[in-house]
Amino acid sequence: MKNLVFKILVFILFLVPVFYFSLNYLRQKNSEITDNPVNNTNQRNLNESPFLNLIDDKSDVNPNNILGGRRYPGFGYVNTHTLEPYIVITEKTTDIKTNFLDVPSNRSKYPEDLYDISDFPVQEYLYYVVGFFKGFENIPNSTDRYLLVSFDLSEEIHKFREASEKSDLFGPEITGYYVSYIKNDSEPLLSPIDNIDPVSAGYEELSYSQVDSFLKEGDPVVIFPIVRIPQLAVKDERGNYLVSFAVIRK
Repeated sequence: MKNLVFKILVFILFLVPVFYFSLNYLRQKNSEITDNPVNNTNQRNLNESPFLNLIDDKSDVNPNNILGGRRYPGFGYVNTHTLEPYIVITEKTTDIKTNFLDVPSNRSKYPEDLYDISDFPVQEYLYYVVGFFKGFENIPNSTDRYLLVSFDLSEEIHKFREASEKSDLFGPEITGYYVSYIKNDSEPLLSPIDNIDPVSAGYEELSYSQVDSFLKEGDPVVIFPIVRIPQLAVKDERGNYLVSFAVIRK
């Protein structure tokens, strides 16, 4: 009996230090994992954006979503919608047909012999586009060009039509170009953040002679389409949006 008790005591004395050192080792490994977390399933591929220095590695924010800055958040096609139903009013007696909007409750103010009236329901339309500049493409028999844009630097190209002079398609508008410098993103805003106007935002305007040399492949660009009533964001005969203005991010 004494021999059995002795053997048990010896076994316990041997087991305690082994357990202690094993536990200590596991604690050390756990501390290393905590200090240097590696989770391959949660790693984000940040190589798609050329502005990785602007991204906090611990952030869950899509790096592309900052390309347009505080004023133009989002990436790719960014849509919005009309706030409420309207009616579209067109004067019949004028040679130049101009459309304007009013609320449905005012329909009775417009006599049918003087005005054409159509309903304009709440609807979604393209607000702006944020992507990477890929180049320009000339359009045959036109001074207009296509501004070529890709998303995530992929091979798929999206075309947006710019104009450097007035035309039947663009009307009195020509495409404007402005520059928003990324280094200035942290400075106080000159106009409310929801004001999309690049002029009131203080962005530098570029002439067409400057654009070709200034704009480089891979530069982020924010493109606003021409918006008219009742079609809203306007396209050309090939289904490509007409550019009202573009903001280049540098």
